[in-house]
Amino acid sequence: MTPPRQVERLRAFGRERARQIFGATPLPDTREERQRMASDWLTLLVGRALARVADARSLTEQAERREIEDPQRDGIYDDLAQALRAEIVAWETAQNILGGWEVVHGLIDDPDSCAVTDSATCQSRPI
Repeated sequence: MTPPRQVERLRAFGRERARQIFGATPLPDTREERQRMASDWLTLLVGRALARVADARSLTEQAERREIEDPQRDGIYDDLAQALRAEIVAWETAQNILGGWEVVHGLIDDPDSCAVTDSATCQSRPI
């Protein structure tokens, strides 16, 4: 399957969402606490992404099973299209998480970094 082309747009959305969340959240004082906070955040989001993957897999299996049971049945392509849409949503969710992680990862070592801002001076600086 060829992934959707809007990778950078999806990751930018994830970065912006992380900036909104962590820009309004007081960060812990120590690196260890920030690392634990980042791990908790990532664990929650990866759990959601895995649930989307499981949903997509379930829909794919259901579509395949229905196709085997009755290859002439109306709606086979609708089932497969629904499964494909679920796979795309799971993939897009993963891209959002990767973008957000760029911001969060930068905050672990440098809580005063530009990671939570989106100004022109900070964009040229790596996170």
